[in-house]
Amino acid sequence: MPSPPRPLQRAAGALHRALLVLCGLCLLAMVLLMNTEILTRYVLGFSTQISDEYSGYLFTAITMLCLAPALREGRFLRIDGLVARLPARARALPEAADALAGAAVCAVLAYATWLMVQASSEIGAVSLTVAETPQAWPQALMPAGFALLGLAYLARGAARVRRALAGAGPEADPDRGQDQSQDPARDPDQEARHVLD
Repeated sequence: MPSPPRPLQRAAGALHRALLVLCGLCLLAMVLLMNTEILTRYVLGFSTQISDEYSGYLFTAITMLCLAPALREGRFLRIDGLVARLPARARALPEAADALAGAAVCAVLAYATWLMVQASSEIGAVSLTVAETPQAWPQALMPAGFALLGLAYLARGAARVRRALAGAGPEADPDRGQDQSQDPARDPDQEARHVLD
């Protein structure tokens, strides 16, 4: 039976839920914006002239802010045919290394995209539309999304290390060849989700 979530775990879980709500609101705003453009263009005879631009920003927000919750829910494509056949304790080490590599890649991407945001801010780059949106604003979604994903990878790696040190028993070892996504009790990502709940 999992231990009660600690304050940091509760905070991380609340953050993930907040991100999902925010992404849902972005999706709703994008639908409203696109339908408003259809209404004004084809019924009222004029264009908002910002629908395409802001729909793109909202789509970027949804994509970047859903990365960490997607990892938490095990929605990323993984090729783990060999690792999945290892006992639970032996599997924890390569899974922790995988999480550390993911966090390192996210750190590089967060840094690189942050440099882009800084450059856009310094030169005062704006969009080539009537809105003249400062480009640093929507671009800031990228380093934020990569940073959150990196933190989620670190939490995932920590859960794997704890599982290895605790000596996960046979009940935590998924059946060989079974589709683990069909049985949450045997899902290797379940503990990482608990860490973030």
